[in-house]
Amino acid sequence: MTAARVAAGRGASTTWRTNQHGPEAAPAGRAYAGPVRHRVEFLYFDDCPNHEAARALLDEVIARIAPGTPVEVVNATDPAVAEAHRFPGSPTIRVDGRDVMPGFVDPGDYTPRCRVYPTPGGLRRLPAREWLESALASAAPRGAPPPTLSRAGPARPRGSADRGRRR
Repeated sequence: MTAARVAAGRGASTTWRTNQHGPEAAPAGRAYAGPVRHRVEFLYFDDCPNHEAARALLDEVIARIAPGTPVEVVNATDPAVAEAHRFPGSPTIRVDGRDVMPGFVDPGDYTPRCRVYPTPGGLRRLPAREWLESALASAAPRGAPPPTLSRAGPARPRGSADRGRRR
């Protein structure tokens, strides 16, 4: 565990940037270089034996799909922090506010505990890599406007506007 993580303390929320050398904390009061593509949250509690492997998996996927994306790390060991973050269990990964597990339904119980995932390969202690990849690849960048049609409407195949008309 790095000194920065230890200094963050129990129940603290820290933003980490992932690079080729692993996670590193942003200097206090300084912004990251480059655009923030997504808001990624990593929630865990201290006694979870799976959170380190989940974080390593997240870092690998970010490095491949969305390099430089910062990760907000939330230690939800304190029940008040768990409640405030609607923590369904450890580890939890959210991209742009959405749990990476397809079809996730909030259980409404935010007691710090381990979480299992119903993956295509059966119950697992980590989310499926494909879920992380899909969430990072398809999530809208933070601050991006919603997709809209142009004023001209949807694109039509060339020549389709002339069908049925005589020249």
